[in-house]
Amino acid sequence: MIHHLQHIVDLVEICRRKGVGHVVVSPGSRNAPIIKQFLSNASFRVHSIVDERSAAFFGLGLSIATHEQVVLVCTSGSAGLNYAPALAEAFYQHVPLVAVTADRPPWLIGQQDNQTIRQDAMFRNYIKCCMNVKIPIENENQLQRFHQDLDDMINCAFEDIKGPVHVNCPIDEPLYADMPQVSESIKLSPKGSELFSGFNMLKEYWKKSRRPVIIVGQQNTDSDLRDILNRYGVERKAVVLAEPVANIAGRNVIGAVDRVMMKIEDNGADIFKPDFMVSLGGHVISKRLKKWLQTLDIPHFRISEKKDGIDTYGNLTENIIGDPVGGLFVMLSDAQDADPGFVNAWHDVHGLTLQNHEMFLKEAPFSDIKVFDIFMNKLPKGAIVHFGNSSPIRYGQLFKLGHLSGVFSNRGVSGIDGCLSTAVGYASQTNQLNFVFIGDLSFVYDSNAMWNRNLPKNLKIILVNNSGGGIFRMLNGPSSINGFDDYIETSHQPDFRKLVEAFGLTYFYAQNADEIESQLDLFFQSGQASVFEVKTPQTGNSTVYSRYIKAIKQK
Repeated sequence: MIHHLQHIVDLVEICRRKGVGHVVVSPGSRNAPIIKQFLSNASFRVHSIVDERSAAFFGLGLSIATHEQVVLVCTSGSAGLNYAPALAEAFYQHVPLVAVTADRPPWLIGQQDNQTIRQDAMFRNYIKCCMNVKIPIENENQLQRFHQDLDDMINCAFEDIKGPVHVNCPIDEPLYADMPQVSESIKLSPKGSELFSGFNMLKEYWKKSRRPVIIVGQQNTDSDLRDILNRYGVERKAVVLAEPVANIAGRNVIGAVDRVMMKIEDNGADIFKPDFMVSLGGHVISKRLKKWLQTLDIPHFRISEKKDGIDTYGNLTENIIGDPVGGLFVMLSDAQDADPGFVNAWHDVHGLTLQNHEMFLKEAPFSDIKVFDIFMNKLPKGAIVHFGNSSPIRYGQLFKLGHLSGVFSNRGVSGIDGCLSTAVGYASQTNQLNFVFIGDLSFVYDSNAMWNRNLPKNLKIILVNNSGGGIFRMLNGPSSINGFDDYIETSHQPDFRKLVEAFGLTYFYAQNADEIESQLDLFFQSGQASVFEVKTPQTGNSTVYSRYIKAIKQK
């Protein structure tokens, strides 16, 4: 007779053998046996976070920081639905989360039992794969099949293009019975990998190119990838365009891509146009760059761990399968030097826009972008920055950030719902200062990120409060709608001091440049998790930003 909790014991053991180190749990009763088993094993660091939505984003940040799988565990019913936003973000950002949702036994589903919904495959549109554990497990053959399926699930999260998976785990009562021993029959398979394909075609195209460009989308930190791409820039083999969230900073890498494109998009000069393109990584933030590349009819090779069907620029020639580091390293010896005029044109315009950027901000009035300028010029070397979505990430990518250890943002789906929780998860695994630039709506929406008994002390939150969704004033369409203030921008009047102090964080406040400057040292040196609220004008930010763009475009 197989114990009714044997699958729980073996699930935890398989996670241990597969190298899982971090588990994020949210309290409940149906998932209590799973929590109990994880806690009984010293191999795991178990984090307890009440709000499942925040917990899942916290796990996302943990996984990004550690480059490892992270297991999420919640109870049955609507609890699991709260995982959906973070799993969607993980799916499009290629982060390996393993969501384990406890469930009622199948014979109770649809029978008005407490905390019961149909949980099987409920995340199917934004996970890599899923399994619904079949109970009762009545014999050894069924148990071994469960072991194999779970092994496949965890491998799936970390193989090829990484991403989240879902294990729905029904648990029958009694929930608090003594746990059985680990099964002796557990046998696991190694992770698989794919070799490069289509590589010879890429080499032939590259040999003919005189104006190659490498486009790098959002990436986790990878020192090997950073080094090889910097060699392409230093040796003038290609123009390398990598926004800050690509984490490929270097003296010969163009990082402030959107700022450069402000200058190039209206120029139309042929000298900037590549004759060959290689792309890799995740999302590119600059809409200007994407629209410009979509006008070019050139050979385009995308490098990814598996065919992903992504053709952002509408000109894909071939999807090359394999590790970008190895492929780019081999290519380096075959790639001829790029046209000096092409390379110099890009780097000259990069330098010119930086001059215009600094000149404008030196005299700019107090506004959202001025706040970013003040903080960006003071961030210590080696710090880590997290940008909230909407305005913060768009402002942040205009600055020089090469002195930072990492730049992150939830750009998989680009939602505001878990920006702070993700940053908290990441900061909990680092010793560096972690700065979070976030808007007021995002901050309120994800304020449960601060509902954490072990909030990392190296967390520094810059709350840019422009009294609503200020980004919509920068867009022509939304700002013309009747009821804009109440229904699009969503003006509000929360007392952020009370909210911050209720969670036990240190609070700072400023409403002009001098007040920011006078408190920066205290904010940076505070030995506690801190929030610096900066009140900026509700109106006028869009006007200042429009003037900024005009200044960048000047000769």
